[in-house]
Amino acid sequence: MLVNLNALLPQAAAKSYAVAGFNVFGFEDARAVIQAAEKLSTGVILMANRDSLAQIPVEHFGPMLARLAEAVRVPVCVHLDHTDKEADIIRAIKAGFSSVMFDGSQLPLEENIDRTRRVVEMAHAVDVTVEGEVGSVGYNEPNKMIETVLTDPKEAGAFAHRGDLYGNCRLAHHSNPGPSAVDDEHRYRSPSLWCHPCTQLSHRLDDTAGGRVPFHLLFYSEHPP
Repeated sequence: MLVNLNALLPQAAAKSYAVAGFNVFGFEDARAVIQAAEKLSTGVILMANRDSLAQIPVEHFGPMLARLAEAVRVPVCVHLDHTDKEADIIRAIKAGFSSVMFDGSQLPLEENIDRTRRVVEMAHAVDVTVEGEVGSVGYNEPNKMIETVLTDPKEAGAFAHRGDLYGNCRLAHHSNPGPSAVDDEHRYRSPSLWCHPCTQLSHRLDDTAGGRVPFHLLFYSEHPP
């Protein structure tokens, strides 16, 4: 069944478990993810990122993912990932995405809060959830290089509390670098050691925001599986 993030994340936060989200790039891998979710009887998030949408227009990709979600019994959220243009978010909502992300991580915090809140107001009116971003995920594109910046829990708490976003916006995006980095307390060689700093982040974020706040944690590795 097609759902938004509110059907998945509040229960996950209350019971302290994660909901898996997968970037999908076409029909075959989207179907494979949903089939695995059905086998495990668990909800899942299908995410369309800028790379997939560069190949498949959102007006085509959205309806395809939504139909796949509607055809199964497990809850499936169809999510637009990392978008910094409001016009693209509007297109995705019209195309059937049940959740969207406004990535204002490269903006000053106050502008990030303001623009994310406006997206939330628009999306919430049609029962679409929103993810925002504090901190940033590093990547390179032609004429653009974004550095990895770990999320500051205080800024994430302000993003939730002052922006009145909790309940409408799944907001804190915490980026962990690959396992070869060992620069500070958040960076370890072994992914198994991430649990301790992630738990610290979660508690600090909840304390700052004044409530349980689901956050998006990225895992990636420099090593093949």
